[in-house]
Amino acid sequence: LLRALAPSRADLALVLAVIGAQALLPVHTGGGRIQDWLLHYEISRHYASLSSPVTQTFLSSRTALFHQLLGALLAWVPGYWAYQLGAALLQGLWLWPASLLLQRRGRSPERLLALALAPVLLAYGLYTWPWCFAAFFLLTAVLVAEVDGVAASAGTGIALAGALLAHPGSIGYVIGIGVWILVRRRRQVAVV
Repeated sequence: LLRALAPSRADLALVLAVIGAQALLPVHTGGGRIQDWLLHYEISRHYASLSSPVTQTFLSSRTALFHQLLGALLAWVPGYWAYQLGAALLQGLWLWPASLLLQRRGRSPERLLALALAPVLLAYGLYTWPWCFAAFFLLTAVLVAEVDGVAASAGTGIALAGALLAHPGSIGYVIGIGVWILVRRRRQVAVV
């Protein structure tokens, strides 16, 4: 079981490639989003109880899971490089359920590489924000939803909740996956 869950060399290579690319980008300036990149870092600093200009307005507009996890890291290692490394690792988690889903469908490193190099995933992976972290939870929900049983149903619900806690924009995906599950299991749904 542990061998099946362990990341492959391709998974590790992709995460290291993202970390390497982020190391070359001290500040993301694409699309005029430099302040958003900095804001995610400052929110994480706030949760680490470090000096930060973040106000309650900014905190109320963001879900906290990504920032609190990175804030826990920054509490121990308060440097922007630690934030970038932690963010890249959290964002690289989507490769795990994606690999397991591909494995069920004839996994090959080329398929995973093609998926990872999709422009939207590449851009979201290089940009330190929680979209790829939300994708980890969404893909995990799909993976666990394919398993029968009460524990799997609870795991799917927890994964969908994790997606919402990672990024509120994932609500459309959460609703879509929920509808997909209901359609697949409509005979098992209790009617009150």
